[in-house]
Amino acid sequence: MFGIVLMTIGVTLEEAATSIGKFELRKRVETPFAYGLLTSTAVLAVFLLSAAVRWDQQIFRWESLPTLAIRAVLEVVLAVGVIHAIKQADRSTFGFLRTLTIPFLLIVDLVLAYHIDPYQITGMTLIVSALFLLFINHGFSKHGAWLTAGTALLAVATTSLYKYNITHFNSPEVEQVIMQTVLITFFIVMGFTMERKNPFRLFRIRACLMQAGLMGVGSVLGALSFLYAAPSVLMSVKRSVGIFEAIISGRAVFHEKRTALKVSAGVLTVAGFILLLL
Repeated sequence: MFGIVLMTIGVTLEEAATSIGKFELRKRVETPFAYGLLTSTAVLAVFLLSAAVRWDQQIFRWESLPTLAIRAVLEVVLAVGVIHAIKQADRSTFGFLRTLTIPFLLIVDLVLAYHIDPYQITGMTLIVSALFLLFINHGFSKHGAWLTAGTALLAVATTSLYKYNITHFNSPEVEQVIMQTVLITFFIVMGFTMERKNPFRLFRIRACLMQAGLMGVGSVLGALSFLYAAPSVLMSVKRSVGIFEAIISGRAVFHEKRTALKVSAGVLTVAGFILLLL
């Protein structure tokens, strides 16, 4: 239960940051690589703070390097894909299609022998059913949909590798500090060479700083939640809470349509979310 609470709070903060980021990307205040640098820097700062508070619990093992290296490559690809998906796709489309992560994570959890009870399996089934309800009723905007779906599937690999590493090798803070350092280095290099702009300029903009703060705290809470529950359950919580927040922001901020259909699909995700808590 504690892991689910942490993830719920974390994803709420992350969704708020995502809406701010999409708005700034549309206004071209932010570029994709500058957005990535802003987010990763905020996440790194909060993880460093968490590591300082829990200093006696920090662990790094050299045996983690093979899986850490694989995860680093996948995280870079995933980060770039997610940024472009946020920019291109509707907020609700982005939220719903990300649920594709859930059934594949469930398969991984079962293979790795994590305990998943029948209520949780039923809950995840309802959440995935909501996705198909939208699909058959044309509730998705096609713009950015395939990219969003691709990032959802890639997240299965990165999430499973993260869970594996913090279970067998590293503490969450050490694992994430290394990963965010890799991402920051990548975004700095790409910002200066590909976009030919100083990505650090965003740190002078108030809205961007708010976005970074929300994303940083939310990411840390979400990462720590993996110490207390199976990845498929936590990802179900993340996606289901994120869906409703995406529907709300999509309607209120970005004026998206077919809200009634999306709310109906959202009700299925809430039912699934309740079953996850049983």
